[in-house]
Amino acid sequence: MEAMYLPQQILIREVGPRDGLQNENKFITTADKAKFVHLLAQTGVRNIEVTSFVNPRAVPQMSDAGELWKLLPPASNVTFSALAFNLNGVERAIRAGVKSVVVNISASESTNRQHSNKTREESLREMEDIYNTAAAEKAIIRTDLSMVFGCPLEGKLSTDQIAFMVDRLLSIGIREITLADSAGLGNPRQVYEICRAIRTRFPQGIFGLHIHDTKGLGMVNVLAGIQAGFEIIETSAGGLGGCPFIAKAAGNVATEDVVYMLQEMGVETGVNIPKVLAAGRFIATILDRKLASRQSEICAG
Repeated sequence: MEAMYLPQQILIREVGPRDGLQNENKFITTADKAKFVHLLAQTGVRNIEVTSFVNPRAVPQMSDAGELWKLLPPASNVTFSALAFNLNGVERAIRAGVKSVVVNISASESTNRQHSNKTREESLREMEDIYNTAAAEKAIIRTDLSMVFGCPLEGKLSTDQIAFMVDRLLSIGIREITLADSAGLGNPRQVYEICRAIRTRFPQGIFGLHIHDTKGLGMVNVLAGIQAGFEIIETSAGGLGGCPFIAKAAGNVATEDVVYMLQEMGVETGVNIPKVLAAGRFIATILDRKLASRQSEICAG
């Protein structure tokens, strides 16, 4: 019997402080956000997406992005990044000292217009300006390509539609692209086929996977992406998250659940589950609610 393909290691990018908290109605103090990041920086994760430099009217929870950035720990073994939607956001992030910025663009024309008031072509042209601006400041730009596995407005997108966007982004000079299931509408076969096609067509690219668990398929979709050759997985401590622009979009796959699955299969992540659970317990206390992860339930019981 042919063995399942598994890499030796997976890079976990923790997105809890940004994607995990952005949809919370209760404003979390900057000090508590900073403590959450400090705790996560001790878990062994090597990448943490901290905040987003977006319009505070659209995402009030992220209105303290600049203040939060000043409170980050001096962790030489962790790369901190922030999200932006446009050139203005990227410039704000760079002025605040951010050296790794992720810029969101939608694979869906309808959603891109809804979220940015731009066509995809207009966003791609702006991405050229963003890339050049960041390069001049020695900052790294990577792209979060959202709605890859399903759009609430357009339904399923074809692999060719995704490949078109990936090709344009790589041609600009973007090296790393995350394929995001922002609405949580993907299924394992679809995730495998799209990820495999992109990995095969664009061997020069660095690709990550960002999965939401709206339909309960989050973990199997992560595994499908890994089997397709993706080795960067974005997760959120405690399964926190959602999307302020998409009704009923569930949180990300939980960091501790993904790490547990991978460790059980012999895939190295370098992440310490008890420390992730400790960070999750801290933020759960602040939010005054239970976390969504299976590992947190087991450990609590």
